[in-house]
This record gives sequence, C-alpha cells and structure tokens, in this order.
Amino acid sequence: SVGSPERMKGVASLITKSGEPTFVVLSAMSGTTNSLVEISDYLYKKNPDGANEVINTLEKKYLQHIEELYSTEEMRNKTREFLAKEFEFLRSFTKDIFTSFEEKIIVAQGEVMSTNMVVNYLKEQGVKAILLDALDFMRTDKNAEPDAPFIKEHLAKVLQDNKGYQIYITQGFVCRNAYGEIDNLQRGGSDYTASLIGAAMLADEIQIWTDIDGMHNNDPRVVEKTEAVHQLHFEEAAELAYFGAKILHPTCVQPAKYAGIPVRIKNTMDPDADGTVINNQLNRGKIKAVAAKDNITAIKKRNVEAVAKYIKDNPDINIVVTGYADVQTAYPAYNLKLSENRAKAVYNMLVNDFGVDPSRLKIDFKGDTVQPYELKNEWNRVVIFVVEPRN
Repeated sequence: SVGSPERMKGVASLITKSGEPTFVVLSAMSGTTNSLVEISDYLYKKNPDGANEVINTLEKKYLQHIEELYSTEEMRNKTREFLAKEFEFLRSFTKDIFTSFEEKIIVAQGEVMSTNMVVNYLKEQGVKAILLDALDFMRTDKNAEPDAPFIKEHLAKVLQDNKGYQIYITQGFVCRNAYGEIDNLQRGGSDYTASLIGAAMLADEIQIWTDIDGMHNNDPRVVEKTEAVHQLHFEEAAELAYFGAKILHPTCVQPAKYAGIPVRIKNTMDPDADGTVINNQLNRGKIKAVAAKDNITAIKKRNVEAVAKYIKDNPDINIVVTGYADVQTAYPAYNLKLSENRAKAVYNMLVNDFGVDPSRLKIDFKGDTVQPYELKNEWNRVVIFVVEPRN
C-alpha cells in the first residue's frame, strides 16, 4: 500500500485517523524489491556495471518521489541525505565478493527506505511518529522459523523504551537469524511480520491493508460480480489462500490464529468498505467462497508402495508428497514437525526403496496442506499425495 508518494500520503491519513496509538508494518515501495533482486542477480553474475545501472535508475525514481511527497525543503533535504547514503551502500556491494548473505542485506533495503520516508512525512505533518528497527526484535531460530519468545521479549523492551508516540512504524519481512545475520521471513512478507507483532503485543486486532476489499467469494479474475466475504474462520481463509486466493499467504496469519487475535483485511483504495474479518469463529453448514487451482488432483494414501506404482505408471504427472500429522498437540510447531518428518520419510522411501526419480517429486515441509503457488512453473499436471498413517 506504499507503492507511490500518493499512496504513502493515503496510508499516513489512514493510520492517523483514529488518533489512537498504532503500530504499523510497512513493505517496500512498488517495484523496489524486484529491482533489488535484479541488482543481486547481476552481482551473482559478476556484472557490476549492470548492477550499477539498475541502482542509478532506482535512485532517480526515489529522488523524484521526494519532490512529490514532501512540502518543506527541510524534509526534502533530510530524506535526500538519507537516500544518498542508502544508494552508496548499495553501490558498495559492486566492489567486493557477493554471496547469499550480501543478497539478503540488499533485498532488505526496500523496507528500510520506505519506512524512513513515511516516518519523515508523518513528522512533517506534525504527527508524533517513531521508526523502530525491525532488526532489534524480529528474529528467526535455528530452524528458520520465527522465534516468538525472543520477538515478544525484545519488542516489549523497545516499546517500553519508546513510550508516548502515536505512530510506531517498522519494516516488514526483514529480520535477523539465530546467528545475528540479516535475513528475512521467507514467506508472507509484511503480513507475516504484522501477524507476529500483533500476537506478541496481544493486539485487539491485526489489520492487513491491500488493494482489494477483503477475500472474495470467488476469483474476480474469472467470475464477474464477486463480493467480499464478511467473516471467515482462520482455517477457511487458509484453504482459500492455498488454492488460489493470492491476497493472503496461507501461513502468515498463523500467529494471530494461535493468539486468538482477529485479522481484518481492508482496502486502502476503499477504506470505508467492511473488508473481511478472519477469526476463530466457525459457522458450519454454509458455503462462503469457492477457490480452484487447475491441473491439481489430491489423493490420500496409506500405502507408500501404491504411491510409487502410481508415479511410475503415470510418467507425465509430477508429484507433491505432504505429510499428515496424526497426533495434534497444543503446540503448532510440533504438529508441523510431525507432518514434516512424515513427508520426509515418505520421500526417502519413494526415492531409495522404490526408485522414483527425485526430479518428479516435491515435498510440502510446512504442514498438512500443500502450497500450489510454490510448485515448479514447468509442472503442468500435478498430483498431491497426502500420505496418512496406518490405523
């Protein structure tokens, strides 16, 4: 929702409207992350000239944004100085060895720039706003999963040290890993960050602002006159996301789900629309929405040998194996680990015991439901095997 200076102004108006203290997570400006990934690609290929060309183009775009966003020369100059340092920092990577570590630092700069620009705009408008560096409290553990206890403890300290502001802004997506290196949350982007922070703060509600007024009852790209669904259970929203509703990453609201915090999806272009609220309320006996994913078949099997036979008998079909956690505990991470272990075991049996070509296989390591948007682009026909335990 911060894709342009005009949208930045709109977001500033939305987040200050209530007059209440508000915690805001921002993504990068539109197109910025793609440019930063392109820069990284050039550096991987040892083409610093190509990288510098993209950096220069991106810098010109941001300098133009400054003219459109700010009304005082003081704030324009302050932001120019900040951006000059940012782009010199990006250029410094063209002169040294480049690895995945440096790539993650580069990609994180989009959120760094957008949050600084919005905070400067709010201050220019007389709003008491502060930028909190996500790297001070967002961290993943050794399994690359969000370290919820760390986030809760360190976020509480940061907020304790910075009382009295109306607007608190931080970067989405970026974090540190268990070794203190700059990293990212890998999936869900800023929405995932917002969900994690909302859960850590025990917020009353988490709002995700996007360019559509909630999750619709059908795919608006295919069906005419779709409508936003007023309310969904977390599991219903996840199912819609898994099978085509791109508005929401299926795992990004899990922290809110387990904390019992409702998530509301709103439209920045139509802020008065009700949007969709996602919570733990389940209303049975009603079809709320339909989502579809072409060329995917789901089959449940208890016999791995039968799965191997099916794969060999159908050489034109690619296979996703997802585990099934038959023991459900109060600890979501443990449930996912059960699923992961089962999926890995089945994968190893298919390859090692039954001679299945591993290039035709993909495992879903993130839970009981496969994520079709992560499938290989060249896979036109896919069968999902949910391998259940024997009774």
